[in-house]
Amino acid sequence: MHKTCIDTYVKTLGESTRFSRVCCGETSIIHRDDTTTFITSFKITVGNLTQTYTGCATFPHMIVDDKIMELWLTSIYLHALNLQPITESKILPPNGLSKQSIEFCDDLYTHNYQIWHNIFGRTTDLTNSITNYK
Repeated sequence: MHKTCIDTYVKTLGESTRFSRVCCGETSIIHRDDTTTFITSFKITVGNLTQTYTGCATFPHMIVDDKIMELWLTSIYLHALNLQPITESKILPPNGLSKQSIEFCDDLYTHNYQIWHNIFGRTTDLTNSITNYK
């Protein structure tokens, strides 16, 4: 496993480098004493080299239910979507994420993409791609 975080790796590679593939990996939960740790991984492929990056978040006194899991999976997917502009493959949502959350994340990503390009004077009209915004 590579010990460098994804964000540092992206900065190191520079703008001209594109990932061949980015996908969400395994997601798990560990309960210890009075803390809960959420663990997830991303698999990044550049050419023939695939590396796995693992991240975690620990919370005290957390009760894990379906809503918390949905929130965790949503945040994982949104983080992965941030890598969409520099990968040659479509980012797929993690297993277990509801259709409604997937659509929300896709629309939020598309909306942010549109704002980003308009800020820098690039004319980008993605109105037809945004389904959950009035």
